[in-house]
Amino acid sequence: NIMRKITLLLFGILAGAASSFAQPNCLDWNEYVEYKNTGGTGFYMLEGGAEENASQTYHYSGPGNITRVRLDGQIPSGPGWWFWADLTIKIYNVDANNRPTSLIAQKNLAWWYTWSTASVNFGGGGVPVSANFAVAVEMDPAFTGQQFQVKYTGAGEGAGEDLPSTSGTSTGGNWISLLPGSDGDLYIVP
Repeated sequence: NIMRKITLLLFGILAGAASSFAQPNCLDWNEYVEYKNTGGTGFYMLEGGAEENASQTYHYSGPGNITRVRLDGQIPSGPGWWFWADLTIKIYNVDANNRPTSLIAQKNLAWWYTWSTASVNFGGGGVPVSANFAVAVEMDPAFTGQQFQVKYTGAGEGAGEDLPSTSGTSTGGNWISLLPGSDGDLYIVP
């Protein structure tokens, strides 16, 4: 009887120790962006017919699945103001410079002017990723002048990691870094 208690005690200690070193199943990427935000937040402007796309790269070593992407932002009032914005949320592979390359998955999102956050869900168990990836928001370039603002940590708060990118008509469709002028992170969160 005493031997059984000692065996159960040792088993409990070993099982507890093993679980304390286990990697959690889910990472809270929003905490990563928030961790780097030391001041107030701002917004990064996207505009149809100019810069229609923004992305945020995440360092990752998988395997894993992206089941949801959350976007924080707003439709600004004033010139280019519409009641909604036709957006597409995309997941990309990235190159060694953290710029989006090949498209992995996408979902459409109709954003209404009253929203400050919205999510899209990727069903079927999510989108498999096993290495660094980017999540992006893209506007329809046909809506010239339409504007959308992506929530942004603020310049100087990206810790020099060079993770956000932009592209569009103004860049010939090529993804470019927001550095050197905008060292921050975008709230496009898996």
